[in-house]
Amino acid sequence: MIISEEIIENRNQFNVSDDKIHPWRICPIGKHFVKKHIEHIPPSKKHPKGQTVERKEHCTLNP
Repeated sequence: MIISEEIIENRNQFNVSDDKIHPWRICPIGKHFVKKHIEHIPPSKKHPKGQTVERKEHCTLNP
């Protein structure tokens, strides 16, 4: 995966501290980077037709 310079420059939006991480890491240790993607939300009482949303890039906990 190629990580764009824009994402690297905007590391601060992911609340990343520089403690115990390498300069090339976007997310802190114990988390991984998830790129922007489309997600389908299944139908529910609130949204009977379901919903398709675009998720922004973010850091999430490792499984």
